[in-house]
Amino acid sequence: MRSRMIAASLGIALVALLPFLPGIALSLSVPALLVLLLGCWRAQGLPALVCALLGGLLWGLISSQQRLQSLLPEALEGRDFWVTGVVTGLPQRSERSQQIQFRVEQSCFDLLPADCPAHVALFRDRLIQLNHYGPQTLEPGQRWFWRVRLNRPRSFANPGGFDYEAWLLQQGIAARGYVRDTAFNVRLEDGGAWLSRLRHGLRAQLLQALEGRSQAGIILALVLGDRDLVSSDDWALFTQTGTNHLIVISGLHVAFIAWLCALLTGWGVRLWPAAMLRLPAQQWGNLAGIVGAVAYSLLAGFSVPTQRSCLMVLVFAGAQLAARRPPHSFSYFLALLLVLLMNPLSVTSAGFGLSFGAVGTLLLAFGGWRRLHRRAVSPPSAQRRRWRVDWCHVWQRWGQPQWVIFIGMLLPLGLWMQQFSLLAPLANVLAVPLVSLLVVPLCLLGSALLLLWPVGGRWLLYQADALLVLLGEGLQALIELPVPALLDIAGFTLLEGLFALAGSVLLLLPRGWPGRWLGGVLLLPMLAPGESSIAAGQARISVLDVGQGLAVVVRTAQYALLYDAGPRFSERFDAGAGIVLPFLRHEGVRRLDRVVISHGDNDHAGGLVSVLEGMEIAGVQTGEVPEAAELAALAAAQVSAARCERGQAWEWDGVRFAVLWPPRGQQAAGNDSSCVLRVEAGGRSLLLTGDIERAAEAALLQTDAEALRSDWLLVPHHGSQTSSSAGFLDAVDPCCALVSAGYRNQFRHPAPAVAARYHERGTRVWNTAMRGALELCLGVGEDCDGMPRAWRESRRRWWQAPVSPAMRALHGELPAARQAL
Repeated sequence: MRSRMIAASLGIALVALLPFLPGIALSLSVPALLVLLLGCWRAQGLPALVCALLGGLLWGLISSQQRLQSLLPEALEGRDFWVTGVVTGLPQRSERSQQIQFRVEQSCFDLLPADCPAHVALFRDRLIQLNHYGPQTLEPGQRWFWRVRLNRPRSFANPGGFDYEAWLLQQGIAARGYVRDTAFNVRLEDGGAWLSRLRHGLRAQLLQALEGRSQAGIILALVLGDRDLVSSDDWALFTQTGTNHLIVISGLHVAFIAWLCALLTGWGVRLWPAAMLRLPAQQWGNLAGIVGAVAYSLLAGFSVPTQRSCLMVLVFAGAQLAARRPPHSFSYFLALLLVLLMNPLSVTSAGFGLSFGAVGTLLLAFGGWRRLHRRAVSPPSAQRRRWRVDWCHVWQRWGQPQWVIFIGMLLPLGLWMQQFSLLAPLANVLAVPLVSLLVVPLCLLGSALLLLWPVGGRWLLYQADALLVLLGEGLQALIELPVPALLDIAGFTLLEGLFALAGSVLLLLPRGWPGRWLGGVLLLPMLAPGESSIAAGQARISVLDVGQGLAVVVRTAQYALLYDAGPRFSERFDAGAGIVLPFLRHEGVRRLDRVVISHGDNDHAGGLVSVLEGMEIAGVQTGEVPEAAELAALAAAQVSAARCERGQAWEWDGVRFAVLWPPRGQQAAGNDSSCVLRVEAGGRSLLLTGDIERAAEAALLQTDAEALRSDWLLVPHHGSQTSSSAGFLDAVDPCCALVSAGYRNQFRHPAPAVAARYHERGTRVWNTAMRGALELCLGVGEDCDGMPRAWRESRRRWWQAPVSPAMRALHGELPAARQAL
């Protein structure tokens, strides 16, 4: 049975690797699925496994097609229309807006609300994500009639980046957009979303009770799964110590709450003989554990990760309740299959791989077969035996599981996070019992008492806050140890990954197993820094997909340069932390030899502070004087900053770099102060232009027009009408133009007239909004074939929206007539 569950799970997971979904009629797929299920039930051996595999594959295809059909139709993208619905979930507030989830009940496509019919079936009963910029305070359960503008779910597409597109589809979100400001927007009679209203009310009470407390954000995260108030400093501390899994409602917390409910109920029932006559105390405890796990999950909003955690607890506790004792591996694979049946896209999330990986590692290490191989120990004296038994018990209960998880999760963390914490085993030995056994129960009990006995509830919450302060101080002390907190392990090959997998398994085998020591040796290739795949005399350029902004990474055989760091989108997210650093870790870059910030606009310099905090940097050059926050970050990182000036040049591994603008001594600010950098290798060149406009382009033509000639051109100012003058394009004469712009951006970049100017000269245009990250190679070699490689095309997945000719024309890649955004 377990082999069939594994085969079915594998079939569902394989769907996530498909670039496109094959067209399967629902009328044929459902009967085929029933036939495969019958074959899986009746057949034996290999035929049963084949039926299970095909059944899982077919189920994944059916579920995936239904999710795609629920998305916003492409014809409605960028179009204003009316929606009626209910606010759900907890609103996330920022400086400028409120982000909410909105359940659409009906929609209308007429210009005036009075013309709207009672029901429209084109887009209804869907969940969408909206940004609201008005002064109203939004709360769950409010019903609104709004005019909105929506787009299909879309995310940045970069190597090593988070696939937000898959995450949105996994959450069931059909579209994203914002509320248009109009006098016809009106609030209707409230109703629905009772769970969200309950959570919102509890959130308000917790904020009031914890006013002025430093750990209020973490308590909200533990009680409600709301991480909106967890500071970036706290999150960085938990990441460096490998304890960030404790600050979310994970399977560990759900399991501990279920265990605590079962334990207390079992004790209480033993004092009530009448209840014992109906069910044994153990069964009452199992029931209470299930109720506690479901209640805690509902309190956290029953999000997809919480559903996964709750389901795993239900499977394990349900087996006990049914008076059955199946092997733990049976319950494990059953939970795995049920999670994938509920949401096949769960396999794309890091939480799925890490949570099931951690549980599987513990089952492998502490299964019954391991206990059979325990080495016999000669009996010591009574006093020594007592001490040995006590310390062995402590080690086996708290220390050994953390060591096992640390070894078993090296490879998954390398695949998903590109790094792991060296302090994690020690930090978790202290943090797991503190948070799971003390902090979480205190937070939940204190939250419940706020409704009945506010004084007692606040006292319990204050104790939880004090314990979290103590935990933070302990973790901070660990970071100050003379040991690197994080180790980057990205960029390893498939063979090195297979060696690491074999090494992890060997290290988890029982003591005394032959060749167990080889496990550490097999891990070394993955942990050791890999050699560069870039030959001397070559330069590999990556134009990252950062939306309406710019970030370019130039790598040679031994050096790396970052040209601009992308925008800062909000006080909680910027391209430096969310895009640039994950890309550098994915590519195995552990040091930036130079950072060039073309000028001070947010869309070019907004991510600089995060890059300074997360990466070793040798030096910074800027076109403008850095702002106060950037100067502080430079001082903290002990990095010097210099101005870009024409005439500066250097050579790395046979690749030549030359600064062409601004001229020495110029004090201009704004776009025309952008640092223009030319990169040349093997007779081919790329011109990086920042946001220069016509005045700077004209000055460059007068200074040295010949120096501008390049094979590739990064389109100035994202394709704005203020740039890319005809004379400048004639001087550069590029074969390809690279545009870094946002999908359906509000500035309409690249401008139609500018795109036409490139097409008239036979220059091919590539846009990150359509292609994702673009990579090209300068120099001589098989990899340097003269054409950029697009990340969306090389790593195509079925949930990514197809790029139609009309959409490519809209973003300047085709010389066709363009529609208005």
